[in-house]
Amino acid sequence: MLPEFKLDGVTLSEAVHQLQIAAKQNDPESKGVNFMISGSGNAADNPKITLDLKSVTLEKAIDRVAEVAVVRVSAQDFAFVFDAK
Repeated sequence: MLPEFKLDGVTLSEAVHQLQIAAKQNDPESKGVNFMISGSGNAADNPKITLDLKSVTLEKAIDRVAEVAVVRVSAQDFAFVFDAK
């Protein structure tokens, strides 16, 4: 559970970086999870993600980032993959 997850007009790349930090900080074993962005680099560079979430699961935060960025996200064996195509 993430007590708070805020983004203010960040790129998809920065949003994914912030998800990695939040996942590791809120993991009792401090392992975190892996994330990747595949597809067009243009979508990853557009500043557009603003969120203010409180008491959400990591999965919900991931889904909201994908929704706001208008990209798909899938859970793979090795990482959550944001498809910026």
